[in-house]
Amino acid sequence: MHFQYNGWLYLALIGMFLIVLHKKKIKVNDSLARLGFWIYFLALVPGYFTSVLWVDLGEFSIVLAIIGAIGQWIGVLSILLSFMQIREKIKLHYSQFTRWGVWITFLLLFVKSTMELGLTIPQLAALIYDTRSVIIGYLHLTLLGFVSIFIVTLFFMLKILQPNVLSISGFMIFLIGFTLNEMVLFIQAFMDWIYDVSVPYSNHFLLIASSLLLFGILLIWISFLRKTWIVPDC
Repeated sequence: MHFQYNGWLYLALIGMFLIVLHKKKIKVNDSLARLGFWIYFLALVPGYFTSVLWVDLGEFSIVLAIIGAIGQWIGVLSILLSFMQIREKIKLHYSQFTRWGVWITFLLLFVKSTMELGLTIPQLAALIYDTRSVIIGYLHLTLLGFVSIFIVTLFFMLKILQPNVLSISGFMIFLIGFTLNEMVLFIQAFMDWIYDVSVPYSNHFLLIASSLLLFGILLIWISFLRKTWIVPDC
């Protein structure tokens, strides 16, 4: 899965974002973006070892994992910095709602990469791999958070989705469900580490979060089919 979400999904989404910017004639810092890409790309294979640190593969695998995690973090940071430099140009072409989607996506990407950097600490890595809720929370952060929200944001940027009552409501409900899901999972992990107890009604909260995610997706899908009720100046 490392090569799926850290490999082609990440690279494809960043590439699509760059294509969208290019069509709007928004130029990014080419040297910084290229530097970030190559650092990230070269760190991708050694970064795989961060996913298998729970297996005793020797000290060499730990060194590779550290190189991969640091390299990917630097690569992501370089690319994000190149995007931050054009935030004023993005402001001229896209609505506030769409821009919020972009910045939320990049915040999630930074958090995700920083979490991976934490795996380079052996004691923390061992603790994480023994805690199921952290692993699930990380996967949800990546796939439900960064990937899904980025895709929806790109749909808004490409006008595949229109900023209407249904789409905006669906996006916000999805975001609330995602946030609740992450809070429950990571609070559960914290409680396991500190007090060795479970969060009361955690399964109920996760069910509510899942229902919100589903309802948000349905609203976005209905909005795509109808494309009405445009909200001005969103």
